[in-house]
Amino acid sequence: MTTMLIVEDDPAMTVALRDGFEFEKYTVDMANDGEQAMRMVARGRYDVIILDLPAILVNSDAILLTDLADGIICVVRAGLTSMALLNRAVEQIEEGKLRGVVINGTASAIPGWLRRLAGM
Repeated sequence: MTTMLIVEDDPAMTVALRDGFEFEKYTVDMANDGEQAMRMVARGRYDVIILDLPAILVNSDAILLTDLADGIICVVRAGLTSMALLNRAVEQIEEGKLRGVVINGTASAIPGWLRRLAGM
């Protein structure tokens, strides 16, 4: 079974993420901040660690967690996460570890420029 650590300071988001992943049969541990997450990582092995994006920017422990990872995927909310915030987060991630960016909160998974290019 896949073991996951979610680092999130918003209680409502924490519950939603935990419930969703547990429904999908993941084993989920939760941390409220980077410091707590570092203690948990020192005690256990995680297949996946999900970090709240602002945590990477303001918490040195969260930055250390990204150093321990094999790869990083940034998840951003369309219309909410600014490019400046995303760029700052990406700059904090060790070169070569960024595997991709997922954009959620949009009506279409295909960007407008690509839909127009494909004649959709």
